[in-house]
Amino acid sequence: MPPLIMTALGLYNDSEYHGTLNINSVIPLDKINYQRVWKSSDFIPFLSQIALERLNCKSAAYNGSFVRVVVSSAPKPLPGCASGPGASCPLKQYMDYVKRRTDLFEDFSKACGAQNNDITNVLSFFWKDDAI
Repeated sequence: MPPLIMTALGLYNDSEYHGTLNINSVIPLDKINYQRVWKSSDFIPFLSQIALERLNCKSAAYNGSFVRVVVSSAPKPLPGCASGPGASCPLKQYMDYVKRRTDLFEDFSKACGAQNNDITNVLSFFWKDDAI
């Protein structure tokens, strides 16, 4: 999974947790912020395994389909979407989450003034209708 997709999903993005774009209010320059979300231990080393898993559960506690991100064999919850088993996100909520994130970044090439004709603005593998 390319880093761009991980960022678009809101993973490893400190501003997702603080709701601010002022990085100096999140990471002070004069002291250590022990409550910080971003830590160097969150770096993904070369040759890490990153996967999206689809879980189909039928139990008393959970019934339905769920999606979760797994980084180097550890679940990585999506911000605000981890109410399923093993920090997973219910499939419908995941689809809504990806749609909201896509809407947020859909004009990326326009905002950046990119002139390349080969720019892709669609993550079509997320929207295959028969996959639901």
